[in-house]
Amino acid sequence: LSAAPRAITWHKVAEEIYDCKSYIDYDNKRTVELVDMNDERIVGTTGPFSRKALESLAACFAQGKQALLFINRKGQANALYCSDCREILRCFKCKSPLTVKANETINCFTCKTVSPSPKVCPLCNGLRLVPLGVGTEGLQQAILKVFAKAKVARLDRESISKKTPLETSYLDQFDVIVTTSLI
Repeated sequence: LSAAPRAITWHKVAEEIYDCKSYIDYDNKRTVELVDMNDERIVGTTGPFSRKALESLAACFAQGKQALLFINRKGQANALYCSDCREILRCFKCKSPLTVKANETINCFTCKTVSPSPKVCPLCNGLRLVPLGVGTEGLQQAILKVFAKAKVARLDRESISKKTPLETSYLDQFDVIVTTSLI
């Protein structure tokens, strides 16, 4: 199990498909709750957060505490999907799924190819391209849509330069830190 496992990994552990040898909860304060986002959509929830997650964030802010959100994907969205041909766009060099970036590019994190985000599907010329999933950029924007006054830091390899101070005093100024398993 990684430090920031995907939901499908947790599900496979729960179904005993994967064997979880150990998970050390050093302070006995961490809990993991799997939420079926299909159920959330039925009751009208939109975006990447469940009702429980939004309640927890609001409570955290009300208490003046800081939230740390781990997501193991970079970018705005995990993939770009064509609803016309039902294909996920892949890198023309290495065939890996392309990540959608906030700067309107699609990036391959395997071979480092960067291209402008297409307006039409290169496979079928369809116009119904849909970003799927959410990465650190998308999560940061989603937090700001719901909690406009929140101070949000995004910590991933693309947002941190050698000049970015990562001391506690720097990080303490933020209400939310969105990160991959980088920290």
